[in-house]
Amino acid sequence: MNELELLKPVSRSFYLSIRLLPRALREPVALAYLLARTSDTIADSNAMPAEKRIELLDRFARAIAGKDQSIGKTLKDLLLSKQDGSQSSSRSRGTKTLPDLSSGITEGEKALLESAEKILRALKNLSPEDQRDVRELLAIITRGQRQDLTRWSGGLAALANAQELRDCTYLVAGCVGEFWTRVCFRKVQSFTARLEADMLELGTNYGRGLQLVNILRDAGSDLRAGRCYFPEDELHAVNLSASDLVDAPAAFLPIYSR
Repeated sequence: MNELELLKPVSRSFYLSIRLLPRALREPVALAYLLARTSDTIADSNAMPAEKRIELLDRFARAIAGKDQSIGKTLKDLLLSKQDGSQSSSRSRGTKTLPDLSSGITEGEKALLESAEKILRALKNLSPEDQRDVRELLAIITRGQRQDLTRWSGGLAALANAQELRDCTYLVAGCVGEFWTRVCFRKVQSFTARLEADMLELGTNYGRGLQLVNILRDAGSDLRAGRCYFPEDELHAVNLSASDLVDAPAAFLPIYSR
């Protein structure tokens, strides 16, 4: 399987940098990214109800852990359900129709879902240590994706407080910094003179910081989609609510300046 070819259409800048990594690092890092992007595509497929996405996400998480052998075929069936006319034919037979997973996703994301079986097989070909690190990372990421689907399924809502924001940024990106640090300590000779525990904390906080930048950059689109990452208690402290920010995201600046 060519991880880089799958990466190219679904990553902003990651594809450009990962090619320069030593092979020992490139394989587990690229595979972890592909698995995370696949689960993210499942979670973000708005053509399906949240309950179905949670079901598929849970199955994909089990597959990563080696406990579901058929999720790849299921994803392919869902992709093909509209393209091959099986939905209309199944309706005519009176059988249960499949939800359409192909609407609203890019060709690169479709290729990811079609390649899910290959990606999962590639995971099994990694060293035991790499498998462990990738699986631990994806268990955290998919937990966060599931949490998001549950949290924001009922309309516009804000995170409750700074701790929820801290937890959220860890589940999305802090855990990735942690993963990179662990892999580098195992594979890069003389990686750093600093203690691993110190670097794990730095790596985690670096990932959290990058996600905070993403939150600021995407504030407008997130708010319109019903997601407010600005803590509700801090909004209330300056007489604001999540709904106040939908048309004026910059209104959060009093919080940012505190």
